[in-house]
This record gives sequence, C-alpha cells and structure tokens, in this order.
Amino acid sequence: MKTSLRRAISSCVFGLALGACTSLFGQASTFVGQDVGSPPTNPSHPGGTTNNVDGSISINGGGDDIWNNADNFFYYYSSVTGLVWEAKMKVVSFTGPDYWSKVELMLRRPDPVGGTPQGPDPELNVTMTQSSQQNEVRVAWRGVRAGGSGDTGGTGITPVYPNQWARITRTNSIFTFYYGTNGVNWTQFASQDTTTTANGFDGTAWENPILVGVAVTAHNNSDVNGATAVVSNLTVNVFPFTAPTAAGVVTQIQSTATFQYTEASFTFVATNNANPNILNMNYAWYKNNQLVSTNPMGPRFTILTTPTDNGAQIYAVASPQFYPGITVTSAVATLTVNPPSSIYTNGLKREFFAGGTRRNVEIGNVGPAASISLVTAAQLPGGFGDNYADRFSGYFIPPTTDSYVFFVAADDDTDVYLSLDNNVQCCARLIRD
Repeated sequence: MKTSLRRAISSCVFGLALGACTSLFGQASTFVGQDVGSPPTNPSHPGGTTNNVDGSISINGGGDDIWNNADNFFYYYSSVTGLVWEAKMKVVSFTGPDYWSKVELMLRRPDPVGGTPQGPDPELNVTMTQSSQQNEVRVAWRGVRAGGSGDTGGTGITPVYPNQWARITRTNSIFTFYYGTNGVNWTQFASQDTTTTANGFDGTAWENPILVGVAVTAHNNSDVNGATAVVSNLTVNVFPFTAPTAAGVVTQIQSTATFQYTEASFTFVATNNANPNILNMNYAWYKNNQLVSTNPMGPRFTILTTPTDNGAQIYAVASPQFYPGITVTSAVATLTVNPPSSIYTNGLKREFFAGGTRRNVEIGNVGPAASISLVTAAQLPGGFGDNYADRFSGYFIPPTTDSYVFFVAADDDTDVYLSLDNNVQCCARLIRD
C-alpha cells in the first residue's frame, strides 16, 4: 500500500467499557452492532456483543468474508465526526472456524454520508487473524464502492494476543495505520491519502463523518458459531479543529513563453488559516476565462501548446477543501507561444509523467513531464514503476487516401485522440481502452 479528515469543534473522547458510548459536540450516542452484507442469508449466523466483567467486550460475527466487491460480517461501530482523530484497540483473543477468520479495526465510507454500513462500502482496516491459522497482521482496503479489495499482504507481522494493539489516525484525507504491543509505542506500516488514486481509490477525500469500529467475520458462512474477538481499550480521540475563514497566496502565477507543440506549465500555490492547517486547497484553472475542468485540480496546470495558444490568459481560483465559499484568485498570466526551433520526423514525442494519471494529464492537472523523448513507436516494454502516465503526440500523415483503422492495447486505461487539423484542442477521442 502506498505510504506516502470534516469538522471538529471541541475535543472529545469516547470509549468502550460496560456500555460504550461516543461523545461528539456534547451529544452522546452509543455504539451499535449490525450484521452487514445480506443477512439472514449472508451472514446466516447472527452476530452480537457481550460485555465482560473486566471491561472488555466479546464480539461475535458470521459471514463469508471481508473482501472482494462486498463484505459479510458483524460490525460494532459508531459514526465519528472530525478531521483529526485517532482510533485504537487491544485484541485480547481471537478464535474462529476458518484459516481466514478475521477481526479488524475498520473504517467505512457509507452512502449516504452519515448512513449505515452496507456490504459494498469503501473501507480501510487493520486486519488480524488467528495465531494458529493465517497468523498475520496487515492493512486491507476497498477503494471504491463495490470495487475489488487489496491489502499489504505478506507483512510477516504476527499477532501477539493477548497484547495485539491496532491504531488508525486521520489527518484530513490521510489515514495512517499502526500496530503495537502495549498501546504506547507504535510501528507505522501503511498510509492512504484518499485524495489520490493509489491502491484503486477514486481520488475523492473521504467525507465527514465516517464509521469507525470493530469488524468480525467467520470466513465460513455455514458455521453455526461464528468467530469471536475479545477486545478492550477501544477508544477514539477527536482533537480540536478551527475552520478556515480566509485563504491567501503563497506562490503567485507567472507568465511564461514556450515553443509550439511543447509544454507550458503554470504554478499557483495558496493556503488557508485553518488550525491546525491540515486542509488541502482545491484549484479551478481558467484559460481565456473558460474553466478547464469541473474536477478539482491541484496547484499546477500543464498544457501541450499549439499556435492558437499564443496570448492565452491563464489564472486560477483556490479554495480550502470542504469550504468552497472561501476563495483566493491568482493574478492573470500570459502564455507566449513561439514558432518551433526544431522539427523532428519519423517518430512521436513521448512525455513521461511520474505519479500522473491519464485523467490528470488530459485536463492538465500535473506539473511538467519528468522526461521528454523521441520514440519510433508508441510501444514500450514497460518496467517504469507504478503510478505513472505516458503521453505520445505527433502527426499522422496518411500515405494514400483510404480508410484507416486505429487500435490500442494497453495495461490500464488509455485514450486515443485525433484532430483534423493542427489544433490539439480540437481532438476527438477515437478509442478508450
């Protein structure tokens, strides 16, 4: 998993003891337990909780798994409101009927926001299995609703019941995962920024509130007893946060000059006065007073220029994440596009964007390419790492008047565009793979 949160007015703590409860903004609400998936079919065994005299709680669950496109399990959870918090618990013991029976410290993104958990929810969790079976601690996730699951896998971290601790922190859109043996000292083993598309996430910051709790699945829906975790010290600490009231400029946009059919890149960096200052800024970029994309963009805007771009006016409007009514507007930059100094034939220009995605490259939501080269064909062996995008551009000169077939075979999503003239902005998409 790639290692690289909405509004809390006052600090609060909620915990698990005999009759656990949450306290958010002075309003108390209890933890609730629910079979998630397609009960009573799956889980067929109804889950439940039992408060123990030592303050721990036994959580029992059925269901066939927490994995793939939808989950079937028992969830003991509460809704947590806040952009800065930590959740942690201690697992005293865990038993189940299957090699892959699981207990998890789990976050879920319900639909609608503030709703109840459903099987296909996007989720993030710290997974623990039985010492005598799969015997591992790992992080797992589902990045989009009804999407596939992933995990860190093969960590070699073995659970140490009765002292297996798990911890998750939220700082705005970034969730960080830890394990430990005493509830004081922690080892980080994964982090996920939900504003990125890493690990199959959709690039949208998780809303506020989200669900936090303990999940138990038997990984055997026909078992009549289910899996049981004994858990103690389940707590969530929500820290103070002051919402922003203003935004300001850090780095002002500058005019730039380039050659036809080469990149032009602009940078505008803004900030806000939230405390702590954890909110990302969303940027809307404009070219000749036309909004470039309805998707939130970042502080850089890069385009492949044509002669018609000479004199284009570029500016941006920035606002804090979750607060679109607070804005700051950049100066207006002028793009000067000069005739090319060199013309290359018998090849295509390849631009390599490390950390880029097809969508972001197409709308300009990237910085300059990490490298630019001339290639004889848009066919490469791969092996350039994860999370990157390539853009190939050039002229197609048909040797004769005829009908031509364009095709593409690619690993991950690919678009092919063709323009009837030399204006890149007039390209029409021919193929999407």
